[in-house]
Amino acid sequence: MRQFMLNYIPTPIFILLIIFIIMALSFLTYKILRLYFKSYLLRKARNFTIVYQIITTGTTLLVAFLIVMLWQTFLTAKGSVNEEVGALSKMVMNSKVFPQNDQDKIRRAIKQYAQIVITQEWPLMKWGKSSREATAAMDNIYHVLESSMPQSQNQIQQVFYKEMIANYNTALESRYSRMDRLESVIPGPLFAMTAVYILILALSVCLIELQERKALAILVFFVNCVLGTDLALLVSFDYPFAGDISVSNKAFSEKLIQKI
Repeated sequence: MRQFMLNYIPTPIFILLIIFIIMALSFLTYKILRLYFKSYLLRKARNFTIVYQIITTGTTLLVAFLIVMLWQTFLTAKGSVNEEVGALSKMVMNSKVFPQNDQDKIRRAIKQYAQIVITQEWPLMKWGKSSREATAAMDNIYHVLESSMPQSQNQIQQVFYKEMIANYNTALESRYSRMDRLESVIPGPLFAMTAVYILILALSVCLIELQERKALAILVFFVNCVLGTDLALLVSFDYPFAGDISVSNKAFSEKLIQKI
């Protein structure tokens, strides 16, 4: 559901939609409380303020922790892509010491893999899936390397061949790391609990009793804007390869394919 919203709703509209929903619920809560519990709220206004401060502190710490954790995960996913591209680029450079025929086969296999990743796998990654064709193309690179093993005692080729195998292993590990981040980072129960906390915090603002309604309206507005934005960011960062705020495939197209 969250991936569906990220992929079909632009991030600014998604943020505004969440803020609007929270605003509507807060307005409804305010009307109900003032209609049926006004006298009770006036008597307990001080206690509600203290409770609200406690809820605010706990929820703020939880949301801040999750946003920082998800941002680090986002950067890790981006780093995995760059590491994968960097390892494949080194393989292209190292292949120059091999005979032209072997060099062409290696470069062709790497280019084929990069093109499949860009055109087929990246769109699938938005939905938490990988491409079988990309997996097969990655295996094909290994088979090409295996068939290009130096048969002579050329020390230079031997050294560069070992380096290419090491780079292939690095690229493969980075690919696995990229695949590990296709699904949600936050477990479902934890995300649901956080969303409930945010909603409770947004609605509990209506328990505060201020002398001027305009002051309360301004307070509710700004609190809901902050909480709605926080919830939208949690959803966006939870899927590093989905939505507008996602890891780009430019590293493959600009740093790898153009060099082959």
